[in-house]
Amino acid sequence: MAGGVIFRLPQQVANQIAAGEVIQRPASAVKELIENSVDAGATEIKIQVKDAGKTLIKIVDNGEGIAPQDIELAFQRHATSKIKTTDDLTKIMTKGFRGEALASIASVAQIEIISKKSTNQLGTLLCIEGGEVKRKEQLAAQNGTTISVKNLFFNTPVRRNFLKTNQTELRRILEEVYRLAIAHCYVRFDVFDQGSELLHLTKATVKHRLRNIFGTKLRDNLLEINSDTQIAKISGYVLKPNISKQRGNPQYFFVNNRFIIAPYLRHAVLEAYQGLLPEKSQPGYFIFIEIATDKIDVNIHPTKTEIKFEESENLYAILKSTVKHSLGIHRITPPLDFNQNPDLRVPYEYKDKPPTRPTVPIDTNYNPFEDARQKNVLDFQNTPSNNPLKIENISDLLDIKAQPSIFQLFSKYIVCGFDNNLIIINQNRAHQRILFEKFKKGNKTNSLPSQQLIFPIFVSLSIQQTNALKEIEDDLKKIGFRIKIVNKTSIQILGAPQICPTEKISATLEELLDQTIDVSSHTDTIGDMIAKFLARKWAITNNQLLNHVEQNEMVNNLFACQDYGITPFNKKVFIRLDKGALNRKLE
Repeated sequence: MAGGVIFRLPQQVANQIAAGEVIQRPASAVKELIENSVDAGATEIKIQVKDAGKTLIKIVDNGEGIAPQDIELAFQRHATSKIKTTDDLTKIMTKGFRGEALASIASVAQIEIISKKSTNQLGTLLCIEGGEVKRKEQLAAQNGTTISVKNLFFNTPVRRNFLKTNQTELRRILEEVYRLAIAHCYVRFDVFDQGSELLHLTKATVKHRLRNIFGTKLRDNLLEINSDTQIAKISGYVLKPNISKQRGNPQYFFVNNRFIIAPYLRHAVLEAYQGLLPEKSQPGYFIFIEIATDKIDVNIHPTKTEIKFEESENLYAILKSTVKHSLGIHRITPPLDFNQNPDLRVPYEYKDKPPTRPTVPIDTNYNPFEDARQKNVLDFQNTPSNNPLKIENISDLLDIKAQPSIFQLFSKYIVCGFDNNLIIINQNRAHQRILFEKFKKGNKTNSLPSQQLIFPIFVSLSIQQTNALKEIEDDLKKIGFRIKIVNKTSIQILGAPQICPTEKISATLEELLDQTIDVSSHTDTIGDMIAKFLARKWAITNNQLLNHVEQNEMVNNLFACQDYGITPFNKKVFIRLDKGALNRKLE
């Protein structure tokens, strides 16, 4: 009988598979290590990274520390001090409990850890490489733990190659820090990149911590929520609808101080905002849920960001009601007067004005029997100054070859004739293509002119937005932006591309930074992402009148583009009808 084909994986291979589930990128390692520090009772945590964590992640805390006899065991798979029996799985209040994090990190990196308990005179140094202990000794050390993770994924180069740019990976690290810092405001957090301080958060209230992370503008738009029921206690803040965004608004759920991702709870908040947000806009919120540990299951995903609730439907209803109540008591929802017919309500600006007698205009020259063919049926603009071209017959349009005829239709399309072809162009999409290629060229040649502002525009940003700005600052400069970073949460805009109206500069920049932060929203290079965003943002709309010169310029610029047939978002720019097809339709 042939030998068996099933065998146990070597420990090292098994550890690397587990590492792939838990440690997907440097931010994953930072999250797991900070959670260990929090579980150890640390009140001060210092994070240092080099090359966005690829070369070094160093976490220093003042927590409880690890005893000499336990330090080596801590790096074994499923070694944990958090649980002992299956019953303990229903009582978890700590961040970690699986006993996978340290083993997973150690299997794909070089580890150096120094830890000392306050009850010990000396600390312990342990060095591990690729899961194997290389060195262990006693030495003088401060209370707490210092762990250095060097050369992450050094023995799994394929996974290292899948990492994004340093700025992108650094943003992800900071996002993990924000999540833990918001949930644990009693802990001081300091983050350094390449030796430069990125983040300094002292012990604070939740509201002050939110302000320190997301800027003062957010603080002034926070609405407190609070409810205490038999099922759960809900507290935190939601943002006023007036600062809603299509993307980039902070959205954080915490269950028993653990950050979670819960789409159905997010839907409950959206339902509470129903009728208050512009189309496609998203609210911002920081919501804390306290619930009995035996009513939830946190053991359903390696990263522990998903939770199963025993009474999810009731929690949904409570959360929706809590947020709606807060919006109501702050007079965010419009008042309802059940004794008044809303159709008869007089707008405020007309309440003191006397009624005016309606008039009915009468055309005394109107003749219903007049031959309609004598009128100009193609005067789409109704204003000769906007479009001096008048065409009596479509066939005349199609027969013009030397000087193509152009006119605007429905304030949306530009219609022109070329060599027995009728071309109908969507003006918004055409302008998107023109601007996209213009910005792309400017990004390569640094040739776009900048409009110097007479008075600099001061803008308050979140720390996230400022860090995103650092990532794209050079690309913005190439297309005309001139920006000075004043500090971590404020900037000066000194210049902008000439095409951008001054009143839209700051809003455009903030929205662009939010899109940069949302790394899941784009897969393009930074230059392409910026060009696409600005092309869509600044393209003329489909209800904008263009004079004849502007129409000609639009057509000429479109057909000078490299890919004039589609937008940067792969939508068709125009359609073409030949004379034969058009004649058949009109037979």
